[in-house]
Amino acid sequence: MGGVIQRLLAGLIIVVSSQAICETVTDKSHQDLWFNDHHQLNLSGVELVSLLADLGMRKSAQLLPSEQSNPAITAKYLTNQLLAVSQIKIGHQIATSSLTADDIWQAHAGNSLAALIDNQLPQFSEVLQLRQAIATMRQRALLPWPHINENFSSRLGQRHPQVSALVNMLSQLGDYPGAPAKSTGFTPAVKRALQRFQQRHGLSASGQLDQATREKLRFSPSQRLAVLQENLRRWLSLPAIVPAQYILVNIPAYTLYYRDKGNTVFSMPVVVGHPDTPTPIMLTEIDRVTLNPQWTPPASIVRNELLPRLNRAPHLMQAENFYWVDRDDRRVITDINTHQSGETLYQRNLLVQGPGPSNALGKWRFNIKNNDAIYLHDTPAKAFFSQSQRALSHGCVRIANPGKLAQVLLDRDLEPAVGAYQSPATRHVRLSQPVATYLSYQTVQIRDGIIEWLPDIYQKDVAQLNTIIAQRGDTLRN
Repeated sequence: MGGVIQRLLAGLIIVVSSQAICETVTDKSHQDLWFNDHHQLNLSGVELVSLLADLGMRKSAQLLPSEQSNPAITAKYLTNQLLAVSQIKIGHQIATSSLTADDIWQAHAGNSLAALIDNQLPQFSEVLQLRQAIATMRQRALLPWPHINENFSSRLGQRHPQVSALVNMLSQLGDYPGAPAKSTGFTPAVKRALQRFQQRHGLSASGQLDQATREKLRFSPSQRLAVLQENLRRWLSLPAIVPAQYILVNIPAYTLYYRDKGNTVFSMPVVVGHPDTPTPIMLTEIDRVTLNPQWTPPASIVRNELLPRLNRAPHLMQAENFYWVDRDDRRVITDINTHQSGETLYQRNLLVQGPGPSNALGKWRFNIKNNDAIYLHDTPAKAFFSQSQRALSHGCVRIANPGKLAQVLLDRDLEPAVGAYQSPATRHVRLSQPVATYLSYQTVQIRDGIIEWLPDIYQKDVAQLNTIIAQRGDTLRN
């Protein structure tokens, strides 16, 4: 079976407990779960094999002859793979449970096993769209992928054999409508198709075959399939039942979405962590909102950035409302301009920035449950939101319109919140109902049936997929 079933992708940590594995080795026939009396997959088996194929945990959504002829072995393998899928947890800050073998047998007894499998993927609209895209890309990956010579440059009206290769590529990826033309001419239709391709990849839609476009064209359908599957795996961590209200931050899209009953109420630009200080993937919730927050920067920022500034220009730090707080008795030392070095003072004190126009957190901080000191917050540096590449922060998520988010979250507490906004005093408001918040990493998004490829800013796709791509003899490129 080792040569039949594709290994779990390198870098994806799936922990299946020994207890769970042992539970599957019982006197019960696993064949009953996944096969009918004719050794064909039943409805639950078809559902599971399709899910495993979409996740990249097997090559095909059909059983191979060797699997078909050994239903007992194949059935046990499928049971363990379903347990493995349920163990995938990425970025969890809230305790969740995983499937057991008993859960599987109970679902089988209640004729709900197919539904149990379906519920392993959250019921977000993006998931269905992604699975449809995977099915399409799987077919495209069966075709040979052309090559564009490095010395070929396109211009409108020219004729060149390489134009055929380019049109073939654009046709396979759905950018060139209809069947590829046999002509070798670079026509206006070819240029428009190339512009569509560039737009979907976040490139300048020049219609020219520049270096950035060449790089994306080298990204074959088989490689794209692997990235789509990796994106689907990341959805596994989200809850099967979609909450009525939730916040979704897609890190590579630099965007926050607030959704209510499946509809996007509003979205806004965000600034996320720099690749050196990345924003972590999280499944968490906002439980408190702080107005006029103070900021206690972490030690790394204090030592690497603030202490050098303090030693150079303490008066500027004081003007920005920085002060010392004694670590033991919490006594406030308002005069930051002392004759001692900042490093000496930091050994006994915390460096704190009080509320005000210079505060790094701005007017609002949205507290999310996590162990990494990450939160959503306002910022006085509004100019960053106009940049196209916004991986610039130390890990927290800076949001462009915090007042709008505060309004929808605070709801009944809006009036006192507005009063606090006018006051310089710090105030904490606990939400009567925490709001689910997901910091996700989706390098693919689908809008109106069109796949858009986002930058892999933290190289997560590359890190987790290069091994499996290498098994096919090629290399994943950005």
